[in-house]
Amino acid sequence: MKFTEGYWLPSEKANASYAMQAYEVEKIPGGMRVLATTKKIVDRGATLNLPTITIEFVAHTPDTISMEAWHYEAYDNNVPSFEKEEGIYENVSVTVNEDEAVLDTGKVQVHVQRENFGYTFEADGKVLTGSGFRNLGYMRWNRKESTMLPANNYMCEDYEPYMVSELSLQVGECVYGLGERFTAFVKNGQVVDTWNEDGGTASQVAYKCVPFYMTNNGYGILVDST
Repeated sequence: MKFTEGYWLPSEKANASYAMQAYEVEKIPGGMRVLATTKKIVDRGATLNLPTITIEFVAHTPDTISMEAWHYEAYDNNVPSFEKEEGIYENVSVTVNEDEAVLDTGKVQVHVQRENFGYTFEADGKVLTGSGFRNLGYMRWNRKESTMLPANNYMCEDYEPYMVSELSLQVGECVYGLGERFTAFVKNGQVVDTWNEDGGTASQVAYKCVPFYMTNNGYGILVDST
């Protein structure tokens, strides 16, 4: 689902709140939790009526980092999902200073920039991928009108909630995977819907969806849920 065309042309139905500053960082078992504000905090007044996004980076196995982001933490709806490694890999280090927070799992690290929110995944000093300006956000889609005056729609929060996350690709980097479908083997430039359907031949509808991709830059991404 697309909410914008590039950085500057949002859909009229999208009310976006993007992570802009890593205001607080705390260590948790196997990783770190980041509280990101959707605008920069320059004084106490800037904290009023300000949405936040919580991000957790956790290592479950060596050199594998899971990332989860939310605005409102949801409940478990017990739908079928992929079986995951639930254990915590304790042999990690977390370093936090005014400029950045770093989770080191051995060969793979994630660096979170604090003042101008963003993060990069690195391995042996090489940047694999990352997220920067307006790449992580909370979307209120098709939001209905509300008011702070006495009316039936007083403080009404009627919308479809979505999280959006984007990762960078380097020049010459190719994306492979995401299941089987009758489209080009290299997935760059495609809009891929993770939805199984028998669309027949010569169709972009997938007959076997797998929400995992890898690139020739040496990493893979599993999108567990959205």
